[in-house]
Formats: sequence, C-alpha cells, structure tokens
Amino acid sequence: MASKSCVFRFGDLEVREREFTLIKAGAILPVEPKAFRVLLLLLRNPQKLIAKEELLNAVWGDAAVTENSLTRSIALLRRLLGDETRNPRYIETVATVGYRFVCKVEVSEDASGILEPTGQPPVNGKAVGVEANPQASPRRRKLWLLVGSISAVAIATAAWWLFSPRPQPRVTNIAQITNDGLPKAGFVTDGFRIYYASTTKQGLRFYQVSTQGGDPVPMRELDGMLPLDISSDRSELLLSRARDHTLWEASVVGTAPRPLTGLVEGEAKWSPSGKQIAYAAQKEIRVSRSDGSDSRTLATVQGLIYGPSWYPDGSKLVFSAWTEDIPDSSLWEVSADGTGLHRLFPQWTDYSQWFGSWTRDRKYFIFMAADPGRPDQWDIWAVKEGRTPFKSSSDTPVRLTTGPLRINGPELSPDGKRIFFYGMLDRVELVRYDLSTKQWVPYLSGLSAEQLEFSSDGKLLAYSSYPEHYLFQSDMDGGHKLQLMPPPFQGANPGVSPDGTRIAFAGSRRGEPSRAYVETAGGGGLRKLTNGECGRNGESDPVWSPDGATLAFGCLPGGPKAGLNRDSTVLRMIDLKTGKISVLAGSQGLWSPRWSPDGRYLIALSFPGPADLVLYDTQTREQRKLFTSKNGGWPAWSRDGRYAYVMDGITEYRVRISDGVVEPVADLTSLKDASWAGITPDGSVIATRNMGNEEIYALDWVAP
Repeated sequence: MASKSCVFRFGDLEVREREFTLIKAGAILPVEPKAFRVLLLLLRNPQKLIAKEELLNAVWGDAAVTENSLTRSIALLRRLLGDETRNPRYIETVATVGYRFVCKVEVSEDASGILEPTGQPPVNGKAVGVEANPQASPRRRKLWLLVGSISAVAIATAAWWLFSPRPQPRVTNIAQITNDGLPKAGFVTDGFRIYYASTTKQGLRFYQVSTQGGDPVPMRELDGMLPLDISSDRSELLLSRARDHTLWEASVVGTAPRPLTGLVEGEAKWSPSGKQIAYAAQKEIRVSRSDGSDSRTLATVQGLIYGPSWYPDGSKLVFSAWTEDIPDSSLWEVSADGTGLHRLFPQWTDYSQWFGSWTRDRKYFIFMAADPGRPDQWDIWAVKEGRTPFKSSSDTPVRLTTGPLRINGPELSPDGKRIFFYGMLDRVELVRYDLSTKQWVPYLSGLSAEQLEFSSDGKLLAYSSYPEHYLFQSDMDGGHKLQLMPPPFQGANPGVSPDGTRIAFAGSRRGEPSRAYVETAGGGGLRKLTNGECGRNGESDPVWSPDGATLAFGCLPGGPKAGLNRDSTVLRMIDLKTGKISVLAGSQGLWSPRWSPDGRYLIALSFPGPADLVLYDTQTREQRKLFTSKNGGWPAWSRDGRYAYVMDGITEYRVRISDGVVEPVADLTSLKDASWAGITPDGSVIATRNMGNEEIYALDWVAP
C-alpha cells in the first residue's frame, strides 16, 4: 500500500516531507535534519505560537540540549528561507516564549508507493545491478551482496559526516574571581593572574589577582594606568595612561612604567610576534612599531572603530565598528597588509557584535553580541573557524552565556580553556531624600525603575524599567503593574496627560531612532506622533501642555553619528488634534523640555556644552540661563511652578524662578552612580541608587 505524506508550499518554496527536501526556486537546499523537523512542526501549525519547550521536546526528545540548539536551527532556517528577524516573512520570534510560522501555507498530500526497479535497459547483455547468468555461483552472489553492503555503509557514514551538525561547545562552570564591587576599567591575563584597573573614590587603581580568586594585590606603581595587552611571553604589560591616552609598558612584577612613542584613543594590542601594535583611532585601524613609532593607517571605515585583535599567526586583524550604513556595532576583518577589508557575519543584521578574538589553536572565534530580543543583554558567543565543502559553522555562532549577567570584555586564557569577562548585574533601587534626617530612605521597594511620572489626580504612575527600559504603568504605590509595550520596543521619559488618560513617551525598536508616541492608559491605543523630525538621532522627551492639547519635544543630542549643532537642535510642538508639528521660534540649542504648570514657560537643557538649565518663555520667545552646569540632567518643575530642579553630577539643585536663587536640596554622593533624579507630588526628591555590581568572572568550557 502506498504511504502518504505532505507537500507544503509558501512563497517560492516547497517542502517535501517524504523526501526530506526543501526546494527554493527549483533548487534543492541542504537542510540539517533537526532544523528540517523544526520547520515541519511549524508548517503543520501555521499562525500558531509554538512554545520553545514544545519544539525541543518534539524534535530533540530526551536528548540533553539547551535552547541554543533550537536558536541555531531557527537561524539556519531563516538563512535558507531568506527571512529576517526584525521583519519576518516566514518565522516570527515571540521573545522568551517561542516561534510562529506567519506565512500562508498550501498543503497537499504526496502519495508514493514502494520504490520500483529503474527499468534501465540492459548493458552488454546484463540488466543493471543484476547478474546476466542465472546459474552464477552462490559465492559470487554473496560477494556482490557484501560489496553492496559495505558501499551502503560507507555512503551512509559519509552522508552522516557531511550533513550532521558538528558537536557544539558547552559551558562547564562559571566562577566569580573578584569581589570588590568596584567598576572595572580593563583587564588582561596570563592564565595565572589577572591584571586590572578599578575606579575608586581616590582615582584609578591597579591590581593583580589570582585566576583562582582571592584577595587582590595592589600595584601602586601602575595606578592611573589602563591595561591594554600582555606580551606573548607574559612578562610585559601594554598600558594607556588614563589622563592623556599615551602608550606605556611595564613589567608584570610591578616596576615603574616606561613611556612609548605614540597616542591611542582606545584599545591597543601587540602583534603575536611583539614587533607591532595595532590600535583604533576614530575611523582608522592603525599599526605602529612595538615602541609606538612609525604609525600607519591599515584600514578606514565610515564610522568609529574599537577593540582590534590579532589572528594567532599575525596575518589579519578583527575589530568592532559603528558604521553609517549599519544601525548597530558590527565585527570587521582585514589582512595585516591592509587588504581584504570585509564585514564578519553580514547575515547578522539584527545583532550588535563587539570585541572578538581567536583561540590560540585557531579553532574558535570568541566575541560578544546582543540579539534584538534583548538589546541591553550582551552575551558571549563562539563560532568554529574553518569550513568543508558541505559543513560551515561560521554562519551559526553558538551562545555560551544567557544572562542574567551583562557581559563585557571577554579575554581568553592562553590555553583557550577559560574565558574571563566582566559580569555586570544591572539593578537600581528607588530612594527618597528625607529632609529631616538628611538621609536617603527606600521608596517603592522592589521596583527597579527610573524616569517616574505621576498623574495629577494621584492615581497613575508611569515609568521606564531598569535596565530593560520597557514602559510600565502602575498604581501610585507600584502595585498592579502593566507593561504597555512588549519587547524589544523600549520607552523612555513617559509623561502622563493632565486628565490621566494617556501616556506620552519616546519609543524605539532596536536599530531605529526614537519617536514620540502616545499610548492610552491601560494600553491598546498606541499612536505615533513624529516621523524623523530630528533625523537619525531621534526625538525625545515629549511633554504635555497643561491643557493637554499640545506636546512639546526635543531632539536627542550627541552620539557618534549625531551631526547636530545648536541651530539644528530646537524644540517643537505637536498639535494633538491636527497632528501638525511646528518649531518653537527662538528655541535653538535646547532639548529635554519640561512645561511649567501655568503653561507660560519651558525649562530645558542647553546644547552643545555642559547642559545648562535654561528657561524659555513661550510668549516672548526668549531664553534665560537659570543654572550653570557641569553635567546637568533630568529637569523638573515643582507642582506650584515656583522652582525648577536639575540633577548636576552628585547634587540635586533647585532654582527659584522669580529671582534665580540656586540652592542644593539633596546630596547624591552616597547613591553609587545615581543615574536619575526626580520630584514626587509632595515635593520630595527621589533618585536611583545603583544596586548592581561589576566583577571579573571565569568561564570554563569544552570546545570540540
């Protein structure tokens, strides 16, 4: 009896279940068996969300695998189908949950019987594959059967080797090395010790610590230095002096550093031979002699370059770059003679990539990347170098870490068996300044958030979660939380309308400039208000007029691709009834506006410069500086409109509008890098206290 299976058709593709084939535009594409089974399960359930766990159970059964295996299969399928993560035509990712096949699928049955002989004509009197002489000896027939069996086994073995997935690297252990809680400013390792710099209240301090952990040992002779590299014989350190970025070298035993010729603006690395130094200088990768002299440009990109790293034999380099045509950082490679500049992983258009290096045996390339579903979560990835005609793992990197630590600066041990990295756990605590005790006390305990905005009726609180920057609303006490926009959509600087029914905010998806939006309180009524008025840097800080009929907003200044100046940085207004956007005359050089309770004034920050606090009169169109800042931010009004507040460095100030008198109202020194400060409805100062930590960790892994 004939067996039946299905043929699935979508777009210009056809999937034949019985033949285990994927056909695109008439050509058969090779598909790994596991990836094909994932595709079949999705095709059998079009438009249905299939959970990751269900896919893993159905395809891998009881095999001990992680979500990395499924992620890799989905990536392979997307590459074969010509699909994109950000704008999927076929496979949609539902972050942290699973996948959905979104394209319309035509299904038909494919009936096939038992395979028949080919019916080929005889050759030289013999049918193909059959003895012509029916009286042939049994021994000869057995010999042919044996040869056929051996050939079949050989073919099957070759097919398995050619098309089966390679063994994947796996993590066996992660151990914390340091435990001082201080921000780290670079480290290098010889496999036995880690040399690192930490930022303290006394300045930049230099230490060494065993790779097995323990108490750090100060290296006072190297205070004020940033470690860049360690020589191939593990005897010398390459350093950058923090105050002027000049190059230095020193012995690992802690002797006084010796100056080299030259200047670096970022990371620098010795070549494997020790005869050259590669370093980044704005849009250039430059190479000099080992003493820093005779610098020359090796390659140039239209953007900013960071983190060069040499191939183990010195024949090429890899580096990270922000370029004009790619929204996120990407990895690039160039030969040591300056030829062959090209981008690595060009198919990874949605992934930011940063800092890569090779294992000494050249088998693996290690780097850090962030995927679009978790834009602020950097993890370590590995990809195996080398290809066969049928196998290529270079297109399918494997994730080695999956949070909750945010990874930075991975460094390989000399034997390649350990990967050292910064592990950053981002979290903040909200605190309120108690004027009576001059102390900070917990506020809305358990809420890791910033940019709080309170409704005037005392019923609604809007905020941005930290560190994810997702938009939430809640009761005033933080209860009944509701996430208004799903990831990867992020929201910043929310503002509640005067009637408490709408929330304005600056929102963006990964790789896109921010835009001004309005969402209905409770969700379901999202409306985009701007579409590029501020160019590639994006719009920010949409704030309500007291009557709720208008929003004012500014442009995000700064950044490597800003291209903004004082004249192009202006405040604008949106008429919410007509949608018309107009420029506020006389507002040049202002951003981050906040409307006064009576609607007469806007306070804003100045640009360019140190972000002074400025008062803008909407009637006279004139500006008046209220506060000269060193690093001002987060302006706010008192409820009665008598005072303007601004956070400047480690102090929260307020300025009396009537006469410009300035007074400090809260000391932020004890909050460990407070990132935001605001004002509650009763006039109390609230801020974020950094509760995260940053330590050096070691990852042990098996790399087949």
